[in-house]
Amino acid sequence: MNIELINDVEKIKDFLKKSPEYLALKEAEQIMDSDDEVKVLSFQKDHAMMVYNDDLKIFDRNSVESLKSHKYFSETVYLLNHHPLVKDYILKLLKYNDLLEKINEEIFDLW
Repeated sequence: MNIELINDVEKIKDFLKKSPEYLALKEAEQIMDSDDEVKVLSFQKDHAMMVYNDDLKIFDRNSVESLKSHKYFSETVYLLNHHPLVKDYILKLLKYNDLLEKINEEIFDLW
């Protein structure tokens, strides 16, 4: 790669780091990551996933035990994803991804 191209890529990177979408995303992430309720919900989801995976190693996928642990896992994922701070983070992540997609289209739409 030539130096000019590398410099242009660095400019895009700097633009992204200063964009309102990125700054809002990082702020939402910091708030979400420091919230005790979100931490508990995340731990519960991780634990439920481990239990479900362990059950799948022992029982058939359609066994009562596996179905019960799958239901609990699904419930914990739902609760985590519907927490207001997580929903806010996801919304801001989607906005940032939209920005990245627009840039991607501009850069790689060579036809």
